[in-house]
Amino acid sequence: MKKLLTGMSPWIPMFAFICMFHIVRGVPSDALLFGIFTLIEIASWKSWLPTFAEAPQLNPWIVRAVLVAAGAVLFFSERNGILDVFLLLALAPVAVGAVNFKSEAIKSPRLVIRTRWIWLTLTLAFAMVELIAYIVANILKDDKNWPTVSVLVGPVLDAPLGRAIFMVIWVGAGWGMFRALASLRSAEAGER
Repeated sequence: MKKLLTGMSPWIPMFAFICMFHIVRGVPSDALLFGIFTLIEIASWKSWLPTFAEAPQLNPWIVRAVLVAAGAVLFFSERNGILDVFLLLALAPVAVGAVNFKSEAIKSPRLVIRTRWIWLTLTLAFAMVELIAYIVANILKDDKNWPTVSVLVGPVLDAPLGRAIFMVIWVGAGWGMFRALASLRSAEAGER
């Protein structure tokens, strides 16, 4: 069990659960999306994805341009439309590379296990709250008192200002993750 927890990503059961939820809910596009996430995580965990001898050096200006272009597509396109699907497929290789980035082993395996348990607990708790809200809202036909995240966020993303704020946060988070990954890689290169 300890070996399983040390190597397996906590996102695997989470994404699998969400995939099953969307299958039951009857939303094939979301089920497909989370099914792909699950398969990518399993492939990374089992080392089925190719690894790189060195981390690719990405030009920060190209990364910024891609993030801004992706944000623009999401802002101007119809939500859950065909352009969103094309964007997902275009960014999939980047996601696979990010998931399969192997950093130096962390000195404390207990920290890794504890962190994975914390993430798994938080994400499963959030998923259970979402599932309960969905089920109760369907039984009582009352999504005002039992709103799911999509019910809460949908009107915000339908308004141009809300969508713009979301895009700024989304692009900023992407840039922040890129910078954090770049600094991790720089630190590793400096230690060698």
